Amino acid sequence: MAITEIKNSQEFEKYKNNLNLFLIITSEKDDMRGITKDILSSEKEHENVLFLIFDVNKCKDIQICHTVSSTPTFIISSNGNELARYSGVDIGSIMSLVKKIGDHKVIR
Repeated sequence: MAITEIKNSQEFEKYKNNLNLFLIITSEKDDMRGITKDILSSEKEHENVLFLIFDVNKCKDIQICHTVSSTPTFIISSNGNELARYSGVDIGSIMSLVKKIGDHKVIR
């Protein structure tokens, strides 16, 4: 698994109701290399999570839909329902979200 880059809202539509989704909202000014490296290093533990990333300058409609006021913002959701979010670059807080969505049990 890897972090999938979303280029437009049509691509996002395919994924938005995924069982366990970790959404990374960024902009070109954000240096995400270290953060994405840490997230990817944990992907074996969280194989049930779909990681998506998009640039707000390219996908403004998604930014509006998720009421994002700053970047980077990290949102976890299950079946299209937001569970939690964090804005900032504290890797401990980000990895806590990764663990939370990875451990999330889907109730159907």
